[in-house]
Amino acid sequence: MGVYYTFRASYPYIKKDDKKDKARFVLTGSMYFLATMATTRPLRLPYIIAEYGLVGLIKSLTKEFKKENITFNMVIPQTTDTFLTRGENAEDGNKPSLFLNPWDISVYYLFLLSEYANNYNFKLLNTFDFEEVKKIISEAPSDKKNSIDDFFEYFQVKNKKVYQNIRNLSKFVEFLLHYPHAPSLVLSV
Repeated sequence: MGVYYTFRASYPYIKKDDKKDKARFVLTGSMYFLATMATTRPLRLPYIIAEYGLVGLIKSLTKEFKKENITFNMVIPQTTDTFLTRGENAEDGNKPSLFLNPWDISVYYLFLLSEYANNYNFKLLNTFDFEEVKKIISEAPSDKKNSIDDFFEYFQVKNKKVYQNIRNLSKFVEFLLHYPHAPSLVLSV
């Protein structure tokens, strides 16, 4: 209910009159939303239900406020190296390979708050696929990064499965191509 009350409290102050620069409401979800209940550990059911509730909430808000120039999106980070996940060992330099550093997630929020995401509404950005995209961008030859079309041609060959998963989110890939150092901008502020 906290997310709902936060939105309702902020609603009167949200700038809703500019279609070219829509207001943004961005939530953080959980990879557990993407997991099937059969594969989760015991006692996680209440948490999974809460994550499904968040997705249902933003879907409903998207429909209810579709004419008011507000977008509702969610970042779904994979496991992140924080005190909550690894206790006092967090950020010790020995995080598991599939864990993200907390600062790696900032680029997702920067994108959803940028002009690139103006027409993204009810998008769930799963970091797992996009971390692979970021890796492929870093390894791609310079001539494959000149345009989104050149990169997608290269990307489709490098990892067809991930390409299929993210092709409808091309604006985010374009953002990553143009702003490869976006996460470091957040850290320097």
